[in-house]
Amino acid sequence: MNGETELEQLLKNLQPELNPGEYVFCTVNTPVQAAEQDPISIFKESEEVTVILPKK
Repeated sequence: MNGETELEQLLKNLQPELNPGEYVFCTVNTPVQAAEQDPISIFKESEEVTVILPKK
């Protein structure tokens, strides 16, 4: 896979955008539980799974 490897160049070209709304970080025991919540993002860690969800 090709990609930018020079940090300075990578940072120079970033165009971040703030997503509207509020979000929460939650933990669950399995990726299946995480997927059931329709998350923005899932982080699988050694001890648990962290999900980012819209706050509602």
